[in-house]
Amino acid sequence: MQQIQGYQDNLTRLCAFYQSDFYQYLQQNDPLFIEDIVGTLCVDGDKSDLSALSSFR
Repeated sequence: MQQIQGYQDNLTRLCAFYQSDFYQYLQQNDPLFIEDIVGTLCVDGDKSDLSALSSFR
């Protein structure tokens, strides 16, 4: 269930970004930077899932 919360948190952050004045500014002035920000806002939802991490040991 924690994994789903991670994805929900990502969606919340992305929605806030896309609705921000900063996003509007970047669209006009530096659209390539948007991809970098979106990548940073998307935290790996599996990172906190210990069962997924333990399968790599």
